[in-house]
Amino acid sequence: LGKVFPFKLPRMHSLNLFSLFLVPASAQCNQLTFKDAAKQRDFYIPVYIGSSRIPPDVIKMHNNLDPAVKIHFGGETPKLCGSMMFMRQSVADSRAEAISTLFNFAFNSNNRPLVIDPKTACGKKTDTLKSIQDSENLDTTSSFQFLTAEKNVNDDKGFIESIITRCTVGKISVLYVDTTFEAKRGKVSADPSDIVGNSWPVVFNKTSKRSSNFIQIKNDDDGNEFLNLVIKPIGRARKKRTRQSQDLSMGSQTQDVNKGTPTQDVNINDRSRSSGG
Repeated sequence: LGKVFPFKLPRMHSLNLFSLFLVPASAQCNQLTFKDAAKQRDFYIPVYIGSSRIPPDVIKMHNNLDPAVKIHFGGETPKLCGSMMFMRQSVADSRAEAISTLFNFAFNSNNRPLVIDPKTACGKKTDTLKSIQDSENLDTTSSFQFLTAEKNVNDDKGFIESIITRCTVGKISVLYVDTTFEAKRGKVSADPSDIVGNSWPVVFNKTSKRSSNFIQIKNDDDGNEFLNLVIKPIGRARKKRTRQSQDLSMGSQTQDVNKGTPTQDVNINDRSRSSGG
């Protein structure tokens, strides 16, 4: 479960995945914060993403904000709020790395200035997708494959790690992995109550030919279950709009850069011994 609260450094020491963001000085930091942000998104600015611990330097960065930033907030120092999600450390580390690789967070680096420009903000998911597709610094057209076509994991491990490979290096690569629920070969299908299903970006650094996708398992003791993972390559945005590309959702806008759809069958075993890649 997620939670929003006013940022206090001591409370953040033992948490996993969290973000910090600036809000107007008079704004609230609670479960309604994201609803407020949807109405006034230009005044809710993400500045940090991380796992495990927040460096004390973030307080100094907040206390020493450039006057130009304060002007954006009516001349006042904006409040620093935090959001958190409890998850296994390896999952949190992977998600924080993926997000911080794709997006700029001023407080993640002492060398990055905080520049607020509403014209460059991604207001919707489709804006974010198009920004990734249009970036010359990101490779979205490589051929991606799961290391193995099938994987076995014990539910008490707490998460599924699926290794994905690519053939080329030299650029940061990004793709999406979708979780699907369907029965297969007489196996009992998992459902959203069994795992934290996700469509999440998987990122390769410039020199790596391997990366991992993590999915959390809810330990519910329902017996052996099955799910399927599907690689969704992002591709490049089409230059000409067609009837098929009117919908800007994933799949209708992307190119099928992989021949065939790479998938992985995952067998979730109820605390029994297993093996798999």
